[in-house]
Amino acid sequence: MIYSKVYSLSFDDFFRLEKFKVKRSKTALLSYLMCLSLIAMTTLNFIYTKSYLSIIICAIILILINFYTIYMIKIKTRLTVRKRLNNDIGMLGRNEVKIYNDSIEFKGVPINKDETVIEVVYPYALCSAIIECDRYYYFVIGDDIRILPKLEIQPSYRTEVNETLKRNINYIKVK
Repeated sequence: MIYSKVYSLSFDDFFRLEKFKVKRSKTALLSYLMCLSLIAMTTLNFIYTKSYLSIIICAIILILINFYTIYMIKIKTRLTVRKRLNNDIGMLGRNEVKIYNDSIEFKGVPINKDETVIEVVYPYALCSAIIECDRYYYFVIGDDIRILPKLEIQPSYRTEVNETLKRNINYIKVK
């Protein structure tokens, strides 16, 4: 075993995960491409027809697209996280992570001694992706995404943990 740590996740951790998923989704890319194509078509239309009405209509449509994108990133993401956390309050509980050379283990930490906990060991080959961001490591396993905050890793172990995760074929660093 390379590293073991007990940590708790907060609402903001899940909110950043959902925000990351929305920004990387096709919805954000599609709205960006729609804005660019709309600007190009409006510019060409204005050059040929000299009509200011097309610029006004384009501006209104761009504002609507931007409001929808902001809604998707900020408001809907926050509502999704609240709904998910209300359905499963255990997601905010204490977790233990153990990082090995060939696998990672996630385990819930019981509050009472009589509680049962879920302990799951994932070989790195089973992970669809190990995504490193500014503040987190995301382990994508099927439909599930596990979060490991970088700040929870002790500074003396960070380089060793980072090197272990970088060795995997599924490792992706995202800015």
